This record gives sequence, structure tokens and C-alpha cells, in this order.
Amino acid sequence: MENFKKRLQRRKVGFMCMAIIVVITSIIDVFIILPKSQNGSSSNGMIAGVSSGTIISLGILSILKVIQLSKVLKDEKLIKLLYNKENDERLQSIRGKAGMPMILIMSIIMFIAGIIGSYFSEIIFYTLFAAGFAQLFVGVIVKFYYMKTM
Repeated sequence: MENFKKRLQRRKVGFMCMAIIVVITSIIDVFIILPKSQNGSSSNGMIAGVSSGTIISLGILSILKVIQLSKVLKDEKLIKLLYNKENDERLQSIRGKAGMPMILIMSIIMFIAGIIGSYFSEIIFYTLFAAGFAQLFVGVIVKFYYMKTM
């Protein structure tokens, strides 16, 4: 159980780092990138808005995860419940067959690449965001399929 506590603590630190990166990126985005993108093109403004919204939502989700992990780390009963949930063989099998860990990681990489690429080309932004959402949608469908059949 001590190893699991250490793993939870590392996750908490990782989410804190992500929240800090998001705050820095948001500050840069608001004070440097957004004023430059307001050159009259509504498409560039829309892309900048979606990028900013995605970055801010990632920050909010990481802060919520830090709060959740802080609460779990304070209570031994919650640690055991989370341990049992994460080590449930049925759920692990479903996630493995649906490819969820890799689909989620690859979709997040696509979104980040889309945000970075949006500063260079609109086509890159639209393509990577569409591919990321399509990938997540297919992953969710496959996961629900395996949840019903297993």
C-alpha cells in the first residue's frame, strides 16, 4: 500500500506541474498570442479562442485532480477504495481491449500538437482536433461495447 501512496503522490505532483504549465501558457496566450491574432480574421480568432479554452480546461481538470488526490491521500479508506478500483481485473481487461490508455495519450498529444500547430496553419489545427475527437469517440464506443459484452 505504501508503493501505491507513493504512486498517488507522484501523480499529484505531475498534475501540479501540468497546472503550473497551463497557467504560464495561459498568461503567454492572453498577453502575447491573442493580441497578435486579433488582426481582423474571424477564423484566427476562433482558433485562438478554442486553443485558449482547451488549455484552460486542461488546467481546471488538473487542479480538480490535485484536489481529488489530496483528499484521497488523507484518508486510508479512500486509498484502499481507489487501489481496488484501479486493480479491478475486469476493468483492466476492458481498458486493455479498448486500447484506452494509448488512445487517451495519443488524443492528448494530438490536441497539444493541434494547439501548437494552430499558430502556423489553420489546416493543422482542424485536422489534428478532428482526428483527436474521432479517436476518442471510437475509443469510447469500443469501451462501451466491451463493458456490455464482458
